[in-house]
Amino acid sequence: NQSDEKISFNSGFRVTDMEPEWWNPMNGSIHALPEYQQSGNSIFMPLVLEPYESGFVVFVNKARQAETNSNFPDYSVTKEIDTPWEVNFVSPFDERFSLTMDRLQDWSESENEQLKYFSGTAVYQTSFELEELPGKNTFLRFGDLSAIAQITVNEQIAGGLWTPPWRIDVSGLLKTGENTIEIEVANTWNNRLVKDESLKEGERKTWLTYNTFKPNTPLKKSGLIGPVVIEIINE
Repeated sequence: NQSDEKISFNSGFRVTDMEPEWWNPMNGSIHALPEYQQSGNSIFMPLVLEPYESGFVVFVNKARQAETNSNFPDYSVTKEIDTPWEVNFVSPFDERFSLTMDRLQDWSESENEQLKYFSGTAVYQTSFELEELPGKNTFLRFGDLSAIAQITVNEQIAGGLWTPPWRIDVSGLLKTGENTIEIEVANTWNNRLVKDESLKEGERKTWLTYNTFKPNTPLKKSGLIGPVVIEIINE
């Protein structure tokens, strides 16, 4: 998928007498594609790709047991995590500061110049209550983030994200009562390089042997952007 929108389409493969599976290169998961039809010398099936997503359709003699009747699951939101986030910022220049965020926003759109032009790592932390566990297949999904993140739930690493759909499996990591989330996000150098171009040479923290950045170079989206929700797979 070469667009920033989720797409659904019908596909055809010149394969006969075999069964299709979906192999996800982002997390190594494999699942059967039960919705398919043999017609002549081809197999046809509906496929769904998230923004910029790629995957492999692999044909085998006998596919794995399908968990649902559809090729790709539907998700339902069971809870939005809307508690404030404590965010600690650390740059490679030992620049450190902390903020409390009631709303998760793109750093580059902030009126705070320290945040707007920040390039480095930020650790987001919050806690929330669950009266009961949502289900056996449970996921955290973020509205957006840039550029890469590691997610920890109740002091256990859930994994990393660097591409849409910004969804990560947290099955078995949540508990009833208080839960804690820590998300470590690192962005690119773009915004700091843009900022430094507006400073005198002696005040700059960065330099390039071949510099294409200008003070008016567009800033890159950065940080964790909401909403943050808990989802389950519809059975």
